[in-house]
Amino acid sequence: TIRPDGTLISEPGYDPVTKILFLKRPNEDWSGIPEQPTKDHVKAAVDAFLELYQDFPVLAKCDKAAIMDAVITPVIRPGIDGSVPMFLVNANVAGTGKTLAAHTFSFIADGTDFPTMSQGSSAEEDEKRITSLLIQCCRMVLIDNIASVFGNSTIDAAITSRVWESRLLGVNETFKAPMRMCLYGTGNNIQIKGDMGRRAIWIRMECSDEDPEDRHQFKIPDLRKHILDNRVT
Repeated sequence: TIRPDGTLISEPGYDPVTKILFLKRPNEDWSGIPEQPTKDHVKAAVDAFLELYQDFPVLAKCDKAAIMDAVITPVIRPGIDGSVPMFLVNANVAGTGKTLAAHTFSFIADGTDFPTMSQGSSAEEDEKRITSLLIQCCRMVLIDNIASVFGNSTIDAAITSRVWESRLLGVNETFKAPMRMCLYGTGNNIQIKGDMGRRAIWIRMECSDEDPEDRHQFKIPDLRKHILDNRVT
């Protein structure tokens, strides 16, 4: 990953600037990564990355760029001194694969499934859930299947705050921690309110099939297995 000044953390050990302990595993081979990539290197990397999403009905170039942002953001989060936007995977109908697409962001960045929470019925409920996830040191969270109008003071604060502060349930104590968690959401034809429009990056999936969930002809049949099998762990 990178430091806030743009320099790379590439040597194993403790990095005092970001407070990251970098453990390089024995089977990791970085010999094929050029120190000064050319435009051709970058294009080849982008093409290889987007092959993972060839089975999803993503129409526009901006949506593909947003998918790359959604994966890269948690990886470079230690180098960003400030807030990062939320990512919303928005589909026109159910069965497009939006939840699977969202989970690929975590498969690639973290090598595991997303911690998932449902949309709270109130800002107070969202605050309790986000606090619980922060206590567990989750660095990514997915709000899956957003059904009602999305956006409230808690979500706004989770996206823009540098420090999260919340009263713990059942005790007279306050939890306080840096807000470094990246937020993601999925839903069909998501409607937003308040300032959410300025705080989110949208990924639009639009499927013209009458029954999207009945699709079977995929170039990558088991995407989760494919990613985890080819990811250095």
